[in-house]
Amino acid sequence: MTGTLTKALATLLVILSASVVTAATGCSDDTDDGATTRQTEPTATSTVDGVVDDHENDTGSATLTAEQRADAIDVAGAYLAAKTDFKRPQFGWKVEAAARADDGTWYARISASPQDASMEVEQIYVYSPADSGFWIALDMGTGIDPATDERFPEEVRGKL
Repeated sequence: MTGTLTKALATLLVILSASVVTAATGCSDDTDDGATTRQTEPTATSTVDGVVDDHENDTGSATLTAEQRADAIDVAGAYLAAKTDFKRPQFGWKVEAAARADDGTWYARISASPQDASMEVEQIYVYSPADSGFWIALDMGTGIDPATDERFPEEVRGKL
């Protein structure tokens, strides 16, 4: 019970944080990081306010709809912008892999490829609770290994 309550509170905190980011970026000037900008039906490669969302090679996300991919990328972009000093347009975005757990929850690995070639590609993990219609950032970093990380259900570990 305590674990469920803790997870629910953590989820609420992430949603509230995303709302703050949305409100802050929605009222900003032309330096907006684009964290809330989304194209509902992205093409293979789409550019929205200077942010490139590259779905051309999204073989791992073939089971996600275009809208789900765009929403997952939006959350990943907002998470990266909130956790770092970088802005979303400084990266190219792609859903690298997605998998659905037995309970219906979607998990996705989003790559953020920096325009600065001296920087490494960042990996951001997000999930969408079953039948929720929204995504939540789980964590980010190149050292995360879903295959051994207990935050990921066993049935999706080898797929991300």
